[in-house]
Amino acid sequence: MPRGEADALLGCLLMSELFPGRAPEGRALLTLLAGGARRPDLLALPDDQLTAALLRDLDGALGLRGEPTLLGVARWPRAVPQPGRVHPRTIAEVRARLARFPRLALAGACFDGVAFGDALASGAAAAANLLAEETP
Repeated sequence: MPRGEADALLGCLLMSELFPGRAPEGRALLTLLAGGARRPDLLALPDDQLTAALLRDLDGALGLRGEPTLLGVARWPRAVPQPGRVHPRTIAEVRARLARFPRLALAGACFDGVAFGDALASGAAAAANLLAEETP
C-alpha cells in the first residue's frame, strides 16, 4: 500500500490469484501484511484489534463484499529486512563492479526495495538493460 493510503495495512497478497484453486468458487484467499518499520506497534495489538484495523484499510482499498472469514494470524517480527543507510552506496558499488560483465544482471528485493512491486520493477529494469545491450 502506498504511504498515506492505509494506516495499518502494508500490503495484500491475493493468494488465490497467484495460486488458483486455493479458495472456494466466488471467494478469494488473501494474505494481509502489517507492521514493519512503518508500524511496529501493530504487532502488540490483540488479534481482534489488528484484524479490525487491517480489514478497515482493505475495505478502503478494495471495497469488501461480504463478511471475511479469518483463517489465522501469524506474527513474524523482523520478517522483512530493512536496508541500512549505507545500502544505496553498497548497491551502487556492486553495480559499478558488475558493469565489467555486460551479459550479467542482478535484480530483486535486496537491490531496489523489499516490496513486491519494487522487486518486479528491478527485474524488468535488469531485463531491459540486458536487451538494450544486445541491440546493435
